[in-house]
Amino acid sequence: MRVSINIYRAEELGTILKRFGVELVEVFERKDPQYKALEELYNELRECNSLALLTVLNSIVSYQLSATGEEYWWEFARYKEFSSGVGDPEDLWRRFRNFLLSSRGNVASREIKIERLERIRRTQFHIELYVRYIEYIKNLDLLVSRLAEVLRQNIYDKTIVFSAKMMYYVSKICDIEPGGVEKIKIPVDRRVAAISYTSGLIDVLETKDIVEEIMREKERVIEAWSIVSKICDIPLIRLDSIIWFFGKYVRDRDPVEKALKDLSNMLRDVGNIKIFKEFVQQFFIRRL
Repeated sequence: MRVSINIYRAEELGTILKRFGVELVEVFERKDPQYKALEELYNELRECNSLALLTVLNSIVSYQLSATGEEYWWEFARYKEFSSGVGDPEDLWRRFRNFLLSSRGNVASREIKIERLERIRRTQFHIELYVRYIEYIKNLDLLVSRLAEVLRQNIYDKTIVFSAKMMYYVSKICDIEPGGVEKIKIPVDRRVAAISYTSGLIDVLETKDIVEEIMREKERVIEAWSIVSKICDIPLIRLDSIIWFFGKYVRDRDPVEKALKDLSNMLRDVGNIKIFKEFVQQFFIRRL
């Protein structure tokens, strides 16, 4: 087995995350650029079912991006044509398709992504989601299983799970209590794979491409962070906001200092940022 879980590090990470608590996770969630992009889109739409539908449509095609995830979700949120389609799921679907065809941040594999959208339309899931969005927010695990069924994907597929995470953000923006949060696994991409290694949570035998090796065994990453989640008593889908944040620094020359600098801007109202240095260091105990 080339990829393995470091149980000691899982326990250590879980313990320190428990000490900082869910309050810190809440801050990371609300400062997440993807969350803030959805907030801006909601301010334009002023309709939660339209927000829910567009969010899921964008989530299922958010892979192999030509921009960072943060940049792409801002491009999506600022597409002005969405607001004129409010109240009509068919029109919103069509406008989203037009957005995807013109997007600068989502170019690769466009034909495959368009086919995903077409499958949503053929099954009329866009209408179902628009009408039943509250039910799906209250049962995020149902959203995962239904999306997997419609798209003929595995329930652990990155974009399927990511859709649930982004719908969770919709629940916060629309002030709807979500359900099934604890059942959603973490969406594993290269950024998550990388931080799983630099944090020491995942060990890899000598290889030319560590991240690629880990990506071949995503289930190890899910299992490892599940152990962390159980120890700190924070659902995986919520931990992802922290994991995603630190993942963007893995290739920086000094990731700890860079992350601390950005954290100081993000957490201005928490007092002395130095108290977070030990916390940040836990994610960068080794380099790629």
